[in-house]
This record gives sequence, C-alpha cells and structure tokens, in this order.
Amino acid sequence: RNQSAPACVDRTNNNNSNSRSSNDTKTVTQQQNYEDDETLLSIQTIKEWLVELIPTLPDKELDAYARGLDDIGFHPECITMSELQFEDLGFMKVLHQRYVFHEVTGVKHP
Repeated sequence: RNQSAPACVDRTNNNNSNSRSSNDTKTVTQQQNYEDDETLLSIQTIKEWLVELIPTLPDKELDAYARGLDDIGFHPECITMSELQFEDLGFMKVLHQRYVFHEVTGVKHP
C-alpha cells in the first residue's frame, strides 16, 4: 500500500455495546456535525479530482457528480475506486459516464 496516499475512511462501529453509555463523550449532534464535515471534505476532494479529469465540466454537473460519487462511496484516493462499475455512474450524462469509467478503470464502457 502506498504510504503517502490517505487511508480510506473506516466508518464501521467497533463498539460492541448495544446500549449508549451516559459517559459517551460525543453527542449525537456532534457525531452528525463530524459526518457532515467529513462528507463536505470528501465532496470537495471529489470535485477537485473531477475538475482535473473534465476541466470544462459546468458547476451544476460538477456538484451533482461529486455528490453522486460520494453517495456510492467513491473516493479518488481510495483503492476501492477500482471496483467502480459502469452502472454505478447512472447519475451522469452518458458521455461523461463513459469517459469517467474509462479513466478510472482503463476499460472501455460495456
């Protein structure tokens, strides 16, 4: 694994307790704020990647594509992007689907 690349975010809950302790340091609101900030950072990273990939992409599509990619768990610095399937890009315009899929996987669209 490339040590300079950031690790994928692990969102699993390793706490085996089924009940919430009153001593929890994070409130539900704090956790939601953290997740919102994390999502915004992820979306910004995806936008930067998309702009490098398709410099002429209009802002409206840039926003929609970044959110769509984030929704499916895609991140340009995560090894799981190699698992991208053409069908995953259904929220994009057809030619953009083909181009992004080919750039990520190196495979022509099916």
